[in-house]
Amino acid sequence: MSAFRRHGGWWTRYESWTVAWTDTAQRVEAIAEDCVGAGHTVSAREAFLRASMYWNTAFFYLEHSDPRQLEMYTRHRSCFTQAARLFNPAIEPVSFPMRTGRRYPDTSCAPVGRSATPDRHDPRGRRHHV
Repeated sequence: MSAFRRHGGWWTRYESWTVAWTDTAQRVEAIAEDCVGAGHTVSAREAFLRASMYWNTAFFYLEHSDPRQLEMYTRHRSCFTQAARLFNPAIEPVSFPMRTGRRYPDTSCAPVGRSATPDRHDPRGRRHHV
């Protein structure tokens, strides 16, 4: 909450909320990228996870028609995906068929030495969530 207070707003001032959390998300995402460059995997993973949540928090109060929402959501997902790759074992994207013919996207983490893709290695299709 200190990032929000730095901008002098309170929760009813939605634009201040968005600006404060966007600034924080950008700052922490840059830290994560610096950590990757320096080979600090654990610090990078943790920073990407934090940045992902900060991006999510930033767009929480935006109207659905606000053009910033898609960009913030995209960065939120990107940070999570980058963090997921840094886990050991990695968190992998998977999808599951639905009755409608569409696929439900999800993430999964397999036990060490196995893939998280359920239908490839586990005939029962079990998922192992993190």
